[in-house]
Amino acid sequence: MIGLEKGDTITIEITDMTEEGAGVGHFKSEGDGAQGLTVFVSGGAVIGDTVSCELTKVKKNYALANLKEVIEYSKHRREDVCSYINDCGGCAFGMLNYDAQLELKVNQLKNKLVRIAGVESPKINPMIAYEPYLEGREGAYRNKAVMAVGEDEDGNPIVGFRGGKSHRIVDCETCLIQLPPVMALADALREYMREYGVRAYNPRADKGLIKSLMVRTTHARKEVMAAVSINGTKLPEKEEFAYILDDSIQSLDDEYSLESIIIIGSNGKSRVLAGKQRIRDELMGLRFDISAESFYQVNSEQTVKLYEEALRMLDAKEGERIIDAYCGIGTIGLIAASRTKAEFLGIESVPQAVLDANKNAIRNLIVNALFVEGKAEEVLVKLVADASKEVDSDYLEHFTSPDAVIVDPPRAGCAPELIDAVVKAKPIRIVYVSCDQGTLARDVKLLIDGGYELKETTPCDMFPDTGGLESVSLLMLR
Repeated sequence: MIGLEKGDTITIEITDMTEEGAGVGHFKSEGDGAQGLTVFVSGGAVIGDTVSCELTKVKKNYALANLKEVIEYSKHRREDVCSYINDCGGCAFGMLNYDAQLELKVNQLKNKLVRIAGVESPKINPMIAYEPYLEGREGAYRNKAVMAVGEDEDGNPIVGFRGGKSHRIVDCETCLIQLPPVMALADALREYMREYGVRAYNPRADKGLIKSLMVRTTHARKEVMAAVSINGTKLPEKEEFAYILDDSIQSLDDEYSLESIIIIGSNGKSRVLAGKQRIRDELMGLRFDISAESFYQVNSEQTVKLYEEALRMLDAKEGERIIDAYCGIGTIGLIAASRTKAEFLGIESVPQAVLDANKNAIRNLIVNALFVEGKAEEVLVKLVADASKEVDSDYLEHFTSPDAVIVDPPRAGCAPELIDAVVKAKPIRIVYVSCDQGTLARDVKLLIDGGYELKETTPCDMFPDTGGLESVSLLMLR
């Protein structure tokens, strides 16, 4: 870039945003191409702003900058934003009104499917928006929070979320997208640590005790779980700890009840300090027990709409054999199995989640679904390899040539070995549930190369105010 260097101040219009919330604009000067230099602006610039920003890094094709001043405010800006918006890294789109958030997310999904997956004109169905936000009732929707624990300069406990792209803990006393039990339990943990002199864990010094706090709240039954990760295996004054946490939930106006307090030691093993091992929820007519280690979608209301769309794409028929990879506690597979006479095999690497899934099948009187422990890629590879041989189980033998496969992987997407195994198994339909559109597009490209066609994708705004987006896609064997 001619004449630009670190420390220079420039004025640009913000025309896009990254998933992390950085504003994107282009600076043109004499000798530049038609587009000019792409500039990523941190610090609160949103689409439609005209801003003054200071360059912090200048490369041949892009530059990084920090916001100095908003010269002209965007029509998409919100006024009622969280007080932690510029510190906490959670709500990357929290400064945008909801319509702008939805448009931005759809555009990002489409661009990735075109640019990474190589789909020229992807069929993207209308966004499944979160109704309360459409109606202007913005607020709490997350049924799970994981909060880091640390200390300030004076040694006082802090409980909150990590700052954007940093390990710094922002001590959050409120959070607009978390349900009430989260902040109540965070306050209770601070109180316990202050009153009994319990220190936060310092990884650099390898000293201290409390590492993090996880809170789960079920939507239908309002049951609450508090899981505390510690350095070691013992918690001092454990009875008092349980009382303080329980009192914090009882002080809430709503009908929440603290049903489970879990301690997770540095060995990774969890034990019940008080209450029960699992909390219970009801979803789409079924009952699910959820343990501390299990995956469960964080927006219960949107989960119903997402799963209905996934079931529509799956179109399970009587007698079909369907594999549910990365199945967690078996939510999608069990709901589908309850509505059809197809046979389901769920695969999950977390032992506790597999135990929960099979218990959930029994609890809901579902006999056409089985869940096995193992990495999805390894189990599916073995099934495909053993297609012409005897397998370990009569039930598993049905799944050496599945009719359909459901995948709901973590943010990292599907393991390459799983993609290879799916391609070799040649199921007619693949239903791909994704929480990361970049890895979705990468895996769609691999599946297209393996003989599949992307038929449709439905985005679902599971995470309003954040840069996250859930989607479900249907791929068909060509």
